[in-house]
Amino acid sequence: MTTDIKISSELLKEERLKGAWLSVNYRWLTIFLATSSLLFGHRAFGFDDVTHHPVIPVAVLIISNLLFLAALRKKHNPRYFGFAGAVIDVSILFYILDGLAANYDPLAVTAVSILFLIPVVYLIYTFRLDRGLMYFLIGFSLVLFNLIYIRHYLPAPELFTANISLAPITHFYKSFYLGLTGLLCIYLQSSISKLIRKQIGETVRKAELDAEINLEKEKNRFAAELIEQEKALNSRLAEEMAKKDELSEKLKEKEKLVDSIISNLAGAVYRSAYDDTFTTKFGSAKILDITGYPVEDFIDNKRMNFPQLIHPDDINMVRSTLDAKVYNGLPYSLEFRIFHKSGKTVWVHINGHPYKEGDTYYLDGIVTDITEKKIAEQELIVTKQELEQLNQKLEKTIEERTAKLTEANTQLLKLQKENLQSQFEVLKQQVNPHFLFNSLNVLSSLIKVDPDMAEVFTERLSKVYRYVLEQKDKDLVPLATEMDCIRAYIFLLDIRFSGKVFVKVNFDETRIDASVVPLALQLLIENAIKHNTFSKKSPLHIELFVDNQGYLNITNNLQSRKGQMGSTGIGLVNISKRYSLLSDVQPVFEMTENQFIARIPLIFDGNRTATETG
Repeated sequence: MTTDIKISSELLKEERLKGAWLSVNYRWLTIFLATSSLLFGHRAFGFDDVTHHPVIPVAVLIISNLLFLAALRKKHNPRYFGFAGAVIDVSILFYILDGLAANYDPLAVTAVSILFLIPVVYLIYTFRLDRGLMYFLIGFSLVLFNLIYIRHYLPAPELFTANISLAPITHFYKSFYLGLTGLLCIYLQSSISKLIRKQIGETVRKAELDAEINLEKEKNRFAAELIEQEKALNSRLAEEMAKKDELSEKLKEKEKLVDSIISNLAGAVYRSAYDDTFTTKFGSAKILDITGYPVEDFIDNKRMNFPQLIHPDDINMVRSTLDAKVYNGLPYSLEFRIFHKSGKTVWVHINGHPYKEGDTYYLDGIVTDITEKKIAEQELIVTKQELEQLNQKLEKTIEERTAKLTEANTQLLKLQKENLQSQFEVLKQQVNPHFLFNSLNVLSSLIKVDPDMAEVFTERLSKVYRYVLEQKDKDLVPLATEMDCIRAYIFLLDIRFSGKVFVKVNFDETRIDASVVPLALQLLIENAIKHNTFSKKSPLHIELFVDNQGYLNITNNLQSRKGQMGSTGIGLVNISKRYSLLSDVQPVFEMTENQFIARIPLIFDGNRTATETG
């Protein structure tokens, strides 16, 4: 970096405006002193023959200064104002000096102008920061200075040669002195500009250094959090894998492989115009790993467009799916095949959301390579088929030995399968990519406009997902624990929807010694948001309270989304199945004309609801 930084036009304009104000104020001082002297001389001594001479230039100075003042108040300071002011100031100065020299004192032609008046004018115009103006001012004043001297010298040369202070050689040195004074002012003007550039340079360097330090701190903190999360996840996976039998071990190994591939996919971020060629406007460097082509080849279709890579058997499916989503403003997610630069076939997954700007639709999303995931899924299907075949053989053997044992085993297997299916559905609801994607978008915006709020938001989001990981294998959790997570989740909703969704908790969970199935409340709140439309004018109101029968009620006003497909009901069925494994009292779901009501039994003493105990 260098301290010699070019001054911006705006800053230069501001500094020149300050110099112009200084010139105007100096003129007012000059006008005041000149007017006071005139009035004093006229009234005290009656010097009418003296005072009439400066009246005209003082009047010109007042009128011109009023015009300059009006322009400066409007921040209007064109360059020719400086030249005009220089001409007026120097002309009036020498006009007065010429009159004094002609009528009273020839020495005034040189002495007064050199000792005080002309250097002060030079100094005032120095602060305008206009070097061309300074050269003009110096030249113009030297010309007038010498013209006046010649004008008075020629009629009476003997008067000037007889006095050493008026002699031509002395006048030459005085002219040289005026020129040198002007050059010193030009040097001062250059020094002021360098000082301004140096101060700006120091400020810019300090800001860049602070930004780099803060960025490194944030990167290190974020990296440490990711490392700790990955360690915790790997530790739990290792403990679970050690508990399975041989076939379950093989099945879980395949599931772990799929999960590992999904969680470690190197996705590429993109932004494209939705047109015939999917014109790419932005893409991350990971596109090279997925396609074999650098991202620069895709920007504005410089050398390649994405549809060229799509497998011919998949292109129509991709088009039709995106048409249905994009033109209805819905998020999209689909899998298809592309051809890598090397010629191999690659499976990719894209998901994101569309938006419209003017008459053009755009796609924002992530593309990931899922080839290994597809291969693992095929192997997983084969393994599941083998396991099913083994189960069929085992059931047949047991059925042949004893009917009673077969009936008992069948019932047991049914309960186990329902429990496994229920856990699987819970797991799918726990890791909601759409919720995570939206939360990360909100976090990205907060980092730019409110870093402190972004930190709080990150902490609450981490709390929700930590709760998911810690409670996903439990049948029951204390109500207070569940509500602690729900309050963090409500905070995320408040930030994300800001005045569009209100969640009100009308009970003190710390005073109710009861348990609920984990994540049931979050699922019901998500359903209300998913199936209803809302805005700041018509917000969605969700209320949680406990009734006299020991049920936890979750209610919301109905504002059903238009054109939305009917609900599958998988989430509500999942909650009911999990309660059926714990108690005979089931949740109640009902819809009135204006409300949807969900009533969740509170379980006391580990396995009894309030209805059973009452």
